[in-house]
Amino acid sequence: LNVFRGLEPDSGTAFEVGMAVGLGKPVWAYFDPVDSLRALVAHDAQGIDAQGFVVEDFGLPRNLMLACTWAGASETAEEAAAGLARYLVGHKQP
Repeated sequence: LNVFRGLEPDSGTAFEVGMAVGLGKPVWAYFDPVDSLRALVAHDAQGIDAQGFVVEDFGLPRNLMLACTWAGASETAEEAAAGLARYLVGHKQP
């Protein structure tokens, strides 16, 4: 879920995350580390960007619609695969 052609992840990838969540599948994201989405978007002291919009400040590394749906996140694909594997072992279906 790294930024792609702008400040947000690729829209196709975001759609796939939504489909997986909608189907009840766990999602484990990976992306370059960032403290928060707000750290990616230039803004003034009041949190307003160059277009006059408030930059959300939820302390999440991605938009809350993505960040509040994943089971976990890592910095690399390898770490994500291992993290998802650990998650799946702990959340086996009966």
